Amino acid sequence: MEHAADAFNTFGYEGLSIARLAKSMGMRNSNIYYYFDSKEELLKECYCSALTEYADSLDRIRQNASSYEDTIGQFFEFHFLTWHAIHKKERPALAMIYEQHLLSPTALEAVREVFSRVQQSLEIYFKQGQANGLLRIFSYQAAADILHAIFEWGTVWVAALRNEDEVLKAARLSADVYLNGIATHYEPKLLSELRHLETSEQIIQRAAGHVGQFPAKDAISNVATRLFNSIGFEASSVDMICKEVGLTKGAFYHHFKNKNAVLMYSFQQAIAFDKYLYQTVTQDAKDGLDAIKLLIQLDSTAIRNQHIQLPLFRLTSKLAEDDVSQTIQEVDYIRTRFMELVASGVHDKSLHCQNSSVIAHCCFAMKQRILRFPNRMNGSSQSLLDDAWDIFYHGTLKRND
Repeated sequence: MEHAADAFNTFGYEGLSIARLAKSMGMRNSNIYYYFDSKEELLKECYCSALTEYADSLDRIRQNASSYEDTIGQFFEFHFLTWHAIHKKERPALAMIYEQHLLSPTALEAVREVFSRVQQSLEIYFKQGQANGLLRIFSYQAAADILHAIFEWGTVWVAALRNEDEVLKAARLSADVYLNGIATHYEPKLLSELRHLETSEQIIQRAAGHVGQFPAKDAISNVATRLFNSIGFEASSVDMICKEVGLTKGAFYHHFKNKNAVLMYSFQQAIAFDKYLYQTVTQDAKDGLDAIKLLIQLDSTAIRNQHIQLPLFRLTSKLAEDDVSQTIQEVDYIRTRFMELVASGVHDKSLHCQNSSVIAHCCFAMKQRILRFPNRMNGSSQSLLDDAWDIFYHGTLKRND
């Protein structure tokens, strides 16, 4: 299971066969099938094992922590230290919970049952904190969502940290965002109430038009990226992409030589799109907080209305080798621009910030979660998303103001 968890994280469910796993361990297929009836059962057990470790750890922390802040702080430290140790090969891997949607209903229910232990433990703590007047009123589901988003992205982010001191600092600062938010004062505005809402659709259309100059090529890219995000790169075949677009394979190969080329084009389009949005934000925003809210509004509108499909960052590992470093450099440029917005917000006192990089990571984490679950952008789920962003702005702790 430990070896399989690492392999699932690296290759994905579709990219890992029992034969490949057995060969990498110097075993026969029958050695694995002795314990697991199928690859799906193995994935399910890897997920249940990882979630059980988190549920047990949260229960232990809750019992020993002195306060809500202490509990959240220790839970963040547990997560960041665990994944730092995994990346350094100092402890066995846990499975990243990325592909639960590929499980059958029965297997998925087993995973959700373990996951509910974490959810229920958090909800009990939220209720106690609100009853004691320590926490402000917020949606428990939204509070769990933003915590899961930061944790999910943290499994990737922590790999770049050099030592335990950096890991603990990142955990502490991320917990501070979760506890206190990024805004210096409380503004009871949801995304749907932003003054820019009337113009956001026009800005998005201009930005999409700025990058979308080849209709057939863009249609292939948008459909392929949506599939890559939702079911995984390996599981998305050229035949599947062509069927959804309504084009022949010949038309596909006229524009792209393979799936990697589609993904690279998608990243190029997404980066050009974001650069245009940042330019617009800089011109229109009244202060740093307003700039970040406007940027989030524009991104959310683009994803909801499917003007452009933005790829998940972890898909960079699926790019051709020569394209990876270039793409990461471009993404770092976008991240640097975001940190400039944070710096301007600190300067104009609309934001409080101990580390602009951590705020960028937390915001990026939420964006990645939206890309993974775009259905959260529709209907009644919009209010849940608003609530999650509200926690990003204002935290979970009750404020004096």
